[in-house]
Amino acid sequence: MSGTFLANVIINADNAVDSVIFQYIDLWSSPWAWGGDTPPEADTIVSIQDGKTVYFDTITLILNAVIIDNSSLIFDDNQGVSLNAEYVL
Repeated sequence: MSGTFLANVIINADNAVDSVIFQYIDLWSSPWAWGGDTPPEADTIVSIQDGKTVYFDTITLILNAVIIDNSSLIFDDNQGVSLNAEYVL
């Protein structure tokens, strides 16, 4: 199963009721983000598609291109990460 899936979670605590949105994301550094293969290496073309959300959590060598098609690539401003690519589309 791939892609981004939203699920409503209802929290009942005493008289307080709230709802949140849960979103499943893949870590860039995880092989599972890449179909069980190793994360992208230098000089490769990376394609993130089909509604997938990938959380960027590493430093890359220089990639040829990163193509984000109907998907999301998110970064944490508090981490020392670096996406190095000739092209990001």
